Amino acid sequence: MVALVLTLTTATLSVVGGTALAPTAQAAATWTSTKATVFGMGDSLFAQCGDTLGLGARSLGMVGWWGGTSQDMRNRMTSTAEDWPYTSERSHAEELADFRQAGSWVVGLGTNDVVVSTAAQFRANVEWFMQQSQGRPVQWFNIHHPQYAAKADAYNAVLNDAATRWPNLRILDWHGHATTHPRVIAGDQLHIADHAAGCDNGRFRLIQSSVPQVSGTATQPPFDTPVAVPRRNPVDTRYATIGPARLGHATTSTACDLKKDGCVRGYTKGLIAWSPKTGARAITSTPIRDSWSGYFAQSGPLGYPVQDTVCRPRSGGCTQRFETGSISWSPATGAVVSVGGIRSTWTALGAERSFVGHPTTNTYCGLVGSGCFQTFQGGSMHWSPDTGAHVTRGAIQGAWAAGGWETGVLGYPTGNENCGLRDGGCFQVFQGGTIHWSPARGAHVTRGAIYDAWADRGWETGALGYPTGNETCGLRKGGCFQPFQGGIMHWSPASGAHVTRGAIHATWASTRWETGKLGYPTGNENCGLREGGCFQTFQGGTIHWSPASGAHALSGAILRAWAKQGWETGRLGYPTGGRHRSGSLWKQRFQGGLLRG
Repeated sequence: MVALVLTLTTATLSVVGGTALAPTAQAAATWTSTKATVFGMGDSLFAQCGDTLGLGARSLGMVGWWGGTSQDMRNRMTSTAEDWPYTSERSHAEELADFRQAGSWVVGLGTNDVVVSTAAQFRANVEWFMQQSQGRPVQWFNIHHPQYAAKADAYNAVLNDAATRWPNLRILDWHGHATTHPRVIAGDQLHIADHAAGCDNGRFRLIQSSVPQVSGTATQPPFDTPVAVPRRNPVDTRYATIGPARLGHATTSTACDLKKDGCVRGYTKGLIAWSPKTGARAITSTPIRDSWSGYFAQSGPLGYPVQDTVCRPRSGGCTQRFETGSISWSPATGAVVSVGGIRSTWTALGAERSFVGHPTTNTYCGLVGSGCFQTFQGGSMHWSPDTGAHVTRGAIQGAWAAGGWETGVLGYPTGNENCGLRDGGCFQVFQGGTIHWSPARGAHVTRGAIYDAWADRGWETGALGYPTGNETCGLRKGGCFQPFQGGIMHWSPASGAHVTRGAIHATWASTRWETGKLGYPTGNENCGLREGGCFQTFQGGTIHWSPASGAHALSGAILRAWAKQGWETGRLGYPTGGRHRSGSLWKQRFQGGLLRG
């Protein structure tokens, strides 16, 4: 079977690298969907062109964002978490409903995969999407990425191969179109330089040329014409209410028929942008205007502004909300973009008036598990669909960073820092453990069985106090240990987690810890014995201590014989020294005598 790759020509569709294909009307005879609706999924090119897909009322909308990969989209379409970045629908729940119910899909994923993943991973995700399509027609744009030309060819080969095995898949030749029409591509060699040339006469025409026929209809449903701009220019109307004091004088004419049928006009001190959905909104901050323009303005991931610029004299900063995010500016940080759950959480905390202050970098997505992060004056915020958005800062953030951030054993934070603990301490919970900090002992991670055992003893308020170091693993038989203010906790799969401290700990250490004859502790220290004594059990014996006798280890036949004598309550009392060999026998001295074994 020949992979069907659709490319625009003057009169027909043709197969790139294969046999000729008949014109669209003939091909559509076996290319049908049961519903007229179409749903789009892609990356920044989708975000640039907008959610009509060139199909007017047939489009249910699209999901597309800067940096999106096929794995990110797969994660998004299997997650019920809200606050995903660049949500162009009313909610993520609406995205999922459109994903499941649309008559056909248009997909534009793979450009970012070329940079961050492998062809094998891309192949697995293509297969997953095709399985989820359940036979519905799928149009998939191939990849144009001159900076990674060889890898892009390999990924396009994955798409072509899939099209030979999935009869409901057709490949749209964006690579061919961009190669033969280089002026549609921006200076970064990836994005669209001109909406009309790149979207209306490029990607949209590719979609329109092979959109599936709706079964039971003789002709294609029409592609809607653009929404007419009202006769009374909404940009001029808005300018009349604001005036030249804030915007200055016009520097351009009103440009209409842009993405989402909007209009924009520039002024010496800013601009006004209008769309039927958002109304006419003024950008009166030059840094925010320049940042938005740098993100491809209304054709970029932020879309149109949904409010006028808001400036606060006290902080000296300004903020503007857009369809899928916001831009904040201050003299100290410059203009930065915030989107998704990070923006929502920052706003809920009080935005720039909160302890995190202004953002200092743009929101960056593409982390493990489809996560995002952003730095602020007072810390960093990380978001993932499983955990939401949370702030890390100071020493706790430093400890998390040292462990590999979200790629380490701790994963993402699941809550914000909590302070007010004993001795001025703080803690923060992560997917894989907890970090506790105190001024005296710094920040350290606890997790797993050691954390559970510490919690059972009252965390930092118990006898152990705060951790003084991180967990160290790689001990005998898969064991780990961690030091605390009041002792050391050792764990192994066979023995569990237990604390040693004081004289008993010192004696165990003298026997070479877990590598010696005693092995790992199997219980915690038990006190309240005769004459104020204590003991602790180990895999290979016990250690008993009293103020008068000190701490000494017992094991084997001598331990069993001493037990028969009544332990420390018997006539022998406590051991006063360790065992030693005498000929073929072991000997050990006690308060009341000597045992041989």
